[in-house]
Amino acid sequence: MIMENIWTICMSMLEYCLLTMLLPSICLSTYVKEKNLTFRFFFYQCTSNLYISFSILLLGFLHFVNFPSMLILLVILPLALTGWRERAHIQKVRKKVVRVSKELVLGIYGVKVFLRNIIVILKKALLKKKEQIKGHGVEIVLVTLVMLWVVWFYGWYKLHNVGYGHTDEETHLYWIGALLNGNLFPAGMYPHGVHTLCAVLGTLFPLNITRVYLNFSVLSTTLIFISAYLLFRKCFSNRYVGFWTYVNTLDTKS
Repeated sequence: MIMENIWTICMSMLEYCLLTMLLPSICLSTYVKEKNLTFRFFFYQCTSNLYISFSILLLGFLHFVNFPSMLILLVILPLALTGWRERAHIQKVRKKVVRVSKELVLGIYGVKVFLRNIIVILKKALLKKKEQIKGHGVEIVLVTLVMLWVVWFYGWYKLHNVGYGHTDEETHLYWIGALLNGNLFPAGMYPHGVHTLCAVLGTLFPLNITRVYLNFSVLSTTLIFISAYLLFRKCFSNRYVGFWTYVNTLDTKS
């Protein structure tokens, strides 16, 4: 049971990052390339969560909530629109790939030279990343350790218990199940944020929806504290003052 919950938490976090960080960074990076990391993080989170929520509500209204519809609306459509917008750049890259491939086949462009150039490009990219994090090693280690503690502290109950932790969890699962069956409001009006996201994580990826929801608080708590850290880090010029303020927001008594 514990391993299944750990697997669900890890996969939920990975899949959430794919949908709300990686995919938006591909589709929306053009609009925020001049912005800092903090702005991009919050921008990607807001736009992607709103898009997911409204898309699933639309599919629920159409009684068409399933894997193919989610895949098309949440993944294929954004990538297709991005491909159309960047078609000139993609065509340029395609021509270059075709030219290099022909030169490799004909022996004009040596394989060793080709591999050496790839290694040089990778080294430049790694050096650029190294420069970006230079002087932040201690800070990164401290934040990582704190976040691991947050996951353990706030996720301990979820890891060791398969039952409901709150009285309203059955109600939320009922609403998620109704949404998947095309019934948006089975018992009045209710905000759908967590319901649409759990429906996506459990349908678009091979996860048990009940476990996704029951362990969702670990994911949401982790995101809250990551957001808090980025916010405090931005507000204070001294990184350790921001980190100390962030640590003091951790409520270990509730």
